[in-house]
Amino acid sequence: MLYRHVAEVNAIQFKDKYVGLASGDYTIKLWSFDSEHYLHTFDGHSHGITCIQFDGNIIISGSTIKVFDVHIRKN
Repeated sequence: MLYRHVAEVNAIQFKDKYVGLASGDYTIKLWSFDSEHYLHTFDGHSHGITCIQFDGNIIISGSTIKVFDVHIRKN
């Protein structure tokens, strides 16, 4: 069985022995970095994934990145 992405990989995140690859095919594939074994595919996005971040035992992912300036000027 082929576990490769069918679109470009947009983001890579490492944590301990794991590597997560986020793709334009709307999925994240989780691999064991040490053994190079495929572990799991996470899906559910309706657009290509542009960012991922491990936070403990969860992966946070996003399809769109927005940047806001939080600098507030005092009057």
